Amino acid sequence: MASLLGDKAESDKFVNRELVKQAVMTRIQCACGNILDMRTAVLVYVDGHPAMSCPQCWDGMKEKAYEKIKGTPVKLEVIDARDLYPKKRRTTPTV
Repeated sequence: MASLLGDKAESDKFVNRELVKQAVMTRIQCACGNILDMRTAVLVYVDGHPAMSCPQCWDGMKEKAYEKIKGTPVKLEVIDARDLYPKKRRTTPTV
């Protein structure tokens, strides 16, 4: 825990992971019907109001969302859990 307090980037990642985890625990299903996973869910704040999305839905509407709020006072904050966890290298087992 002490190491988290010293590094601002790691501290922010930790807080964002916890936010996504709590959001997924309260809403486990995306509007499209996909089950949300805390390692891939996308938490979007629109003027402070949270919304959850699966990665497929967010990837499909990301550009439209940014275009729609361009030039408006609406604040959009996105926490993409895919960016918060280290990528695991996949190795193929030898046969």
